[in-house]
Amino acid sequence: MTQENVSPIPSSLSEVDAEAPPEQLGCLQLFIAFSKLALLGFGGVLPQAYHQIVETRKWLKPAEFAELLVFCQIMPGPTICTLSLVFGHRHQKVRGALSSLAGMLFFPLVIISVLGVLYQQHNDIALVRQAITGMSVVAAGLISAMGLKILIGLPRTSFTLAVVGASLVGVGIMRYPMLAVLAILGPTAVYVQWRKDRKHG
Repeated sequence: MTQENVSPIPSSLSEVDAEAPPEQLGCLQLFIAFSKLALLGFGGVLPQAYHQIVETRKWLKPAEFAELLVFCQIMPGPTICTLSLVFGHRHQKVRGALSSLAGMLFFPLVIISVLGVLYQQHNDIALVRQAITGMSVVAAGLISAMGLKILIGLPRTSFTLAVVGASLVGVGIMRYPMLAVLAILGPTAVYVQWRKDRKHG
């Protein structure tokens, strides 16, 4: 056998993963995956979506999830529903988008309808009010943890940190509307990144 006929052997499993095409999910897989996200997403589905899509199933890399999340946040409607639509469309076009959205909404709709009836009947019980207050604290912690994970995956540049800091100050401290902060920082960040890519291109 000549040297030219010998196939190169990957030096590591990471090379095999890098060369493998992205996994294409079927409509049933999308429905089940997003149903699981919805059922496990206590205190907010986005942290659970990051954990399942990026860390557990590795369908997206952290940077890819961050890009998808940013795109979905600037679109109207609930972010997680938009994310399910876009993610499903990438795999099975319109059928995939509808399957993902159905998985995200079906079981929570049933459960919330039942819990809503029960809450109307028992919202005067102190234990119920305390439980809801406690869960709100947990939800804030989960969302903060997801934000830190996404931040770690972003390029560590002074400009990135400045934009993150300005966003935190504008929304968290100054209490400016999120849309106003996004309208100012979003185009600024896009322009700076465009100039940087153009300079190095």
